[in-house]
Amino acid sequence: MSAVLLSLPGAGERDDDVIELVELEADGSLWGGSRGDRDAYGTAADVIASLSQRPPADPWVRAAAAALGREETWGIGGGWRRPFLEVVQGSDQVFYHVTAAANRASIRRHGLDWRRMGAAPGVAGSPGPELPGVFVCDAGDVSFFLRMARSPSDVWSVDVGGFWLETGPDGWWVINHPVPSHRLRLVAQEVRERASEPFG
Repeated sequence: MSAVLLSLPGAGERDDDVIELVELEADGSLWGGSRGDRDAYGTAADVIASLSQRPPADPWVRAAAAALGREETWGIGGGWRRPFLEVVQGSDQVFYHVTAAANRASIRRHGLDWRRMGAAPGVAGSPGPELPGVFVCDAGDVSFFLRMARSPSDVWSVDVGGFWLETGPDGWWVINHPVPSHRLRLVAQEVRERASEPFG
């Protein structure tokens, strides 16, 4: 059983700004959790609601519980769970997505949708989607992805207002549904691999 530290919305540096969660049944039906000197048991949503002092129907509670449930579909195996999970709702902050320039026409037509991943490999070289989701990052991390790219790449800005974002396995942000084209804007194109200049 591995523990998951779930960051509370607006968390600072206090010890009780996180909930420690442990899956007690392999099918995800029973969880235990603690925050400070309080404990709770039940479904993931019940535990998160109790320890965050939010109602079970609260949108953040539901989004955090859904994020835990999605890990079962990722196929990483071995009962793996993210050691740290943060779930936030996008506002007016702009995020970015780096992808092969060969995907430009498809993105303009269909938006960002991992189910439409075609001949162009992922930025990290994977032949298929690494996860059922869309990876995004802030401006400070765009250069990292451009340096990793194996082919000329485009950079798209992503309007994440109202979307739920969660930390992925490696800490990058993930949107767990396709992003329609009207939420995107092409901000750099045909950036050559191993770009050395910082983005922005």
